[in-house]
Amino acid sequence: MKRLVAASLLCLGAFRFGAPSQTYRVIDLGVYHPPHSSSATSVNDLGVAVGTLGPGTLGFAFRWTQARGVEPLPGLAPTWVSSFRWSTAKVNNAGQVCGSQQPRVGYQSAFRFTPGTGYERLRPMPGQVVSEALGMNALGEVVGYSRGSSTVPTLWRPGRGPEFAGDLAFGIPTYANDINDQGLVAGMLTLHGTTDWRPYLWTPATGTRVLPVLPGRRYGTALAVNNLGVAAGYCTDFAFGDDGVIWKPDGTLVYAGDVSRTRATRHFAINDSGTVAGFAYNNVDVWGSLWTEGTGLQIVDALLDAEAILAGWHVTTCWDINSVGWVAAEGRLPDGSIRPIVLIPRD
Repeated sequence: MKRLVAASLLCLGAFRFGAPSQTYRVIDLGVYHPPHSSSATSVNDLGVAVGTLGPGTLGFAFRWTQARGVEPLPGLAPTWVSSFRWSTAKVNNAGQVCGSQQPRVGYQSAFRFTPGTGYERLRPMPGQVVSEALGMNALGEVVGYSRGSSTVPTLWRPGRGPEFAGDLAFGIPTYANDINDQGLVAGMLTLHGTTDWRPYLWTPATGTRVLPVLPGRRYGTALAVNNLGVAAGYCTDFAFGDDGVIWKPDGTLVYAGDVSRTRATRHFAINDSGTVAGFAYNNVDVWGSLWTEGTGLQIVDALLDAEAILAGWHVTTCWDINSVGWVAAEGRLPDGSIRPIVLIPRD
């Protein structure tokens, strides 16, 4: 049953900025091709991380474990003289990886890698020419978008062709950013008759639910959704900038940004414990951030252990967080290199 969430309830009372209860050690995953930036984009509950190493026009997807370190995804040579640029989006607990490949000549294409099976190209929707994978659940269901004459949110289920990940009840969906294990898709649509883009949740059975935005804002997007149906993302407006938020399963909007209003915020991931990963930024720098209802927004640099502080690590973005609190991120060292890192909570 399709329904539009009309009420926008802003909850500000749950923000407390006490002493941090958790510190993190930094695992440097290394850089194959300095000085170009690299990033760890996802980490699963078994401690397998994936990401992309290398410069923007060339590069390859990697997989990391504590036992084996960094290695290319199987079948991909660790070379900068390659016909494709590979990038990763997510890894699930089965070891499946989704991402995108960009040939030197031709169109970008989404892919799904399954251990023991190999790579599967995820073709765009009919009439479109480009596809990109943005999220994946435990079943290997992948979401993202197809693009050509328009941008279309797309769902790729194993053994099936591309499907439209939304409907036209309230607007024109454009991006499907994440999918949880129950098949709930989080994304963004443009409301009918406006240029305003709004966050939405969708399943084939229930249809589209448009989520509220902060008062006075015209734009918002849901970038992640956990298995309890809590979504995370941000609201924005040219006059206000970006503010991180979460949406409870009943559609209640909770402000999850910087209460001092000195930094803008965006949230990219949320685990089933309700910890949100993202970044905060201003016109000076960008900082990796974590948020919970108990702690409020925390800048990760303030949570690093003594060894990481001594090394001079500055965490710039937190892209993903698993169920036990490991964070896939990128960090900057004093020499200016931006490296893929995993943050592991100290006991």
